[in-house]
Amino acid sequence: MKNIKLLILLLLLILPSAMQAQTHKNLRVVFISASNEYVSHITLKAYKKYLEKTYPGIRITILQGNGPVNDKDEYTNLDGTDALKNCDVLLVFARRTGFSGKAIDDLKAYVQANKPIVALRTASHGFQAWPEFDKEVLGGNYIGHYYGEPEKRVMGADSMRYVVGEPFGPVQTVTVNNKMKQHPVLKGVHNFKSKYSLYQTSPIAADASLLLSGTTKDGTEPLAWARTNHGERVVYIALGGVQDWAEPNFRTLVTNALFWAAAGNTKHK
Repeated sequence: MKNIKLLILLLLLILPSAMQAQTHKNLRVVFISASNEYVSHITLKAYKKYLEKTYPGIRITILQGNGPVNDKDEYTNLDGTDALKNCDVLLVFARRTGFSGKAIDDLKAYVQANKPIVALRTASHGFQAWPEFDKEVLGGNYIGHYYGEPEKRVMGADSMRYVVGEPFGPVQTVTVNNKMKQHPVLKGVHNFKSKYSLYQTSPIAADASLLLSGTTKDGTEPLAWARTNHGERVVYIALGGVQDWAEPNFRTLVTNALFWAAAGNTKHK
């Protein structure tokens, strides 16, 4: 009897992990990396390695912005967007890009196909050719940010940006919405701090579920939310600075968001 109880206990411990691995098996994820201000080419590359090591079987493609930069010091080209056709979930980390033509057309086709999206920080103003992306897709209302700036950036020998120093401005307190604490995106996520400026995002869409709020001495704003956009799941998180990625709660949040959004994709079964 004792051995049987031990076996049952082991199965209870192993089974959730096995089910989780099955859920993520062969999941096809695309990252759009195009935020020079937040060196997404560094953070998303590291996050890709973390996911692939932690969840064997997941397949991640990074589409890195490239080409000339515009007056916002952001890229104007994005190659490889055909990958969106076979993508189960898309993560967007872009800022005021000059993308046009096929890149924007393929992004719009992805959205029109009602496929899931997770968007980080500057994605609310990620595409100068598609300013409606924030309100119509993410359900946000970005109008700027309170006092504060990220780390300074320097150009490396490889012509890529790297951060130096520290962010400046008030630290924001990130608070879980207790009414939504059972939401899958918040599993294992607790209150934490972020050194990056608080975005002005309110009011968010009426159909959006507020997950996190951010607070500084200047005020409180919606920081992360989830919604269903024409049948598919969308999560927006107004964080993503280099030091945010070092915070376990943030990594858990983004990972939960990806898997929750993908789970609603009726095309990935």
